[in-house]
Amino acid sequence: MHYLYFVLLGKDEATTSQEARDMAQSRLEEENFASDQNGFFGSSKADWYVIGGRWSGELTRLMLDKEKLKKCDDEFEKEYGWHTGGEEKVTKEQRHEQYKTVFAKHFPEFAGLLPQWRDTYAGNGFEDDAMQLTEPLLEALQKEYNGKKVGEMNGGTVEVFDAENFDETTVDRLTKEDIGKWIVVVDYHN
Repeated sequence: MHYLYFVLLGKDEATTSQEARDMAQSRLEEENFASDQNGFFGSSKADWYVIGGRWSGELTRLMLDKEKLKKCDDEFEKEYGWHTGGEEKVTKEQRHEQYKTVFAKHFPEFAGLLPQWRDTYAGNGFEDDAMQLTEPLLEALQKEYNGKKVGEMNGGTVEVFDAENFDETTVDRLTKEDIGKWIVVVDYHN
């Protein structure tokens, strides 16, 4: 099963998203997130992981107007459907372009990567898979994941590895003191 996970890095540990994603990956490797060596995670938490993955674009999605996003996704599903392949042999690239068109109708001012139809195996994720935590992002994370069941481990709550303090916590325990720190999206399998 795949699980959503976050890595929290100190404010000064990166100056760009790429640096933050590289640092998160490095910290997870050093602490044996997906290996059976010694480290913070001991006998490993995962058998595999990737930055972003199935949750690539999640931080962007959280910052979008939920009602408009639901209308966008409903329109896309009705018009095109979420599947690929089939008799039509629709590719992910074609679905991405179709989603881009529908998304632009609902979010004409949006500039950036679409939160859907990404390469979920891109080894180091995408630009918006690491962001500096802002008050609106913190509020959106907590509203979305405070007590929400995502996966089945540790009561199903979404966890955060605080790489600066070598602590594992949950999204609901992030505070305003964490604003300015980097938060990185991780998809892991166990």
